[in-house]
Formats: sequence, C-alpha cells, structure tokens
Amino acid sequence: MKPFQPINWIWRVVLPGAVCILGVIIASNAFASQVTLAWDPSTESDVAGYRIHYGTASGSYSVHIDVHKVTVCTLTGLEAEQTYYFAASVYDSAGNESGYSNEVGYTVPALKTLPWLQLLLQEDE
Repeated sequence: MKPFQPINWIWRVVLPGAVCILGVIIASNAFASQVTLAWDPSTESDVAGYRIHYGTASGSYSVHIDVHKVTVCTLTGLEAEQTYYFAASVYDSAGNESGYSNEVGYTVPALKTLPWLQLLLQEDE
C-alpha cells in the first residue's frame, strides 16, 4: 500500500471541488443580472437601426446602445435589486432619430444562491 500523499490528494479532490463551486458562483451571478428586451419593428421603410436607452431614474437615460436592426437584445451587468427604466428609439440611414418609445421599468431580482452553497459559505465565517 502506498503512503498517503497530501499533494496528490489536494490536486485530485480539493482543487476540482473548488473549481466546481467557483463555476456555480459565476453562473449564478451571470444569469441573475440581465434582462431581455423585445419590441415590434418600425413600419417605416428607411429604418437603419434601433437604440436602447436606459438608466436608474424614470425618463433619465444614462446608457445608450445601438443594437442595429435587431428587435430583441439582452442587457447584462445590471445591479441586483436596482430598478432600471428602458426606452427604444429608431433611426434612419440619414441619422434622423425618433423620440423615445414608451418607457418600461424593471427591477433586477436579488441574487440567489443554492441552499447548499449558502450553508457552505456560512461555515467559512
């Protein structure tokens, strides 16, 4: 029988477990802070694209994103438990842009962890 080798044990048991837990934490954070927006296409014939505008105060948009000619987009990196307000605009090839669409508000849910992960984190405290 071979003697116990702690270095091999760390590489074979502890490290893969730590990587697995890190993957769960990253995955849970990656999906919790996003929103998908969809809208009806403009009926105008000269549409060049759409812009999404959003911010944390109603009617005050600090972020402006050109999403080109798509009518669905997913925004990531939003802060949990924060309310965001969204509007869209359309622009033509000459650069003329419409006013904002109707505004939609959305509060990002709190980040949730798996029950077993919460227990594991509490044990480390």
